[in-house]
Amino acid sequence: MGSLLGQLIPAALVAALAPLPITIVVTLLMSKGGVAKALGFAGALVAVFAVIGIITLATSSSSTGTSSKGSAVTGTILAVLGVLFLVIAVKQLVNAPDPDAPPPKFMTALDTMSVVRATVFGAILALINVKQLGIYIGGLAQISHADVSTAQRWVAFVILLVVVQLGVIAPILVYAVARDWASRQLLRFRGWLVRNNRVISIVLGLVIGIWFTIKGVAQIA
Repeated sequence: MGSLLGQLIPAALVAALAPLPITIVVTLLMSKGGVAKALGFAGALVAVFAVIGIITLATSSSSTGTSSKGSAVTGTILAVLGVLFLVIAVKQLVNAPDPDAPPPKFMTALDTMSVVRATVFGAILALINVKQLGIYIGGLAQISHADVSTAQRWVAFVILLVVVQLGVIAPILVYAVARDWASRQLLRFRGWLVRNNRVISIVLGLVIGIWFTIKGVAQIA
């Protein structure tokens, strides 16, 4: 179990640092009725990821972890995801954005977004945020084919889910405990994320891409 968590948590922390969900949840928190909107957004993200994880574990064979076939399947998934992350990172590196381009329309709509729309937006983002979803699926593949008990698989799944979504959970908790202080710090953090979004995305993509590719190829071999 400890070995499994040691493999899951570093990648999950990388997923938690995805700039877009953090930027969105902080922007929602700063808007009118922001706590309810942020809770709806974050709740939808967590719920969609939870459903994906539950379905994956419930349909996976409890004996896969002990077989070489299971290890090869996990390795293949990780290697494919790793190559995908590298391709996306290189594409972002080559295609520099226009510095004078306006912000995406959905970012300007966050201030006036209703709780329902924020919740729906969270569910949609959960399915289209390729890097975070890909890292999460890679973690689920490792859990599904790990040589641990069924109970330990479910515990590892909950830990993976929470760590992957720390980026949206933590700002809400901090804001709820110390609103004034959190408002100032979260606004500064959001500004830093917006300014460095491209660099952060490229670095995270390259790191997790290389990591998953090497790990996947090693397991296949």
